[in-house]
Amino acid sequence: GPTPIPNIPLSMHGAKTIGTDAGGSSIYKFLQDLTTNQSGVFATSTLEWDAYTPSIDEVAEGYDIS
Repeated sequence: GPTPIPNIPLSMHGAKTIGTDAGGSSIYKFLQDLTTNQSGVFATSTLEWDAYTPSIDEVAEGYDIS
């Protein structure tokens, strides 16, 4: 399988929203900047049930999410 890459910063948001801002953009209930650990893993047991979307700065990091 693929080789995990350590210390990659990423952003992740859930699908649940708590409203919109003045410009009409969604305000996500969960939106957080995260980083993979030394093993290339982000893991948590504190997220509630939702559909989550991870993203990274592909240009800055030189990687994309597949």
